[in-house]
Parts: sequence; structure tokens; C-alpha cells
Amino acid sequence: MSGSGQLVKETPSPDVLAREIVEDLTAALAELEAVAAALEEQLG
Repeated sequence: MSGSGQLVKETPSPDVLAREIVEDLTAALAELEAVAAALEEQLG
């Protein structure tokens, strides 16, 4: 098992984590918008 010092080295910095979270949320929003558009089209 790795020590806590090694874990800290492997953890991305907060700005990298924030950027990745924003990218993931942006992709999820695009998918939700596509689903909403498809539902609107189906339901009229």
C-alpha cells in the first residue's frame, strides 16, 4: 500500500480537478440538451 506522501503526488492539483469537473459537466449538459431536444421533437 502506498504512503500518504505518494498519494499526494498522484492527486491532480485543484485547478486541474476543477477543469476536469467543468469539462465533465459541460459534456453532461450537452447530452441532456440532446435528450431534451429529442423529447420535444417526439412529443411535439
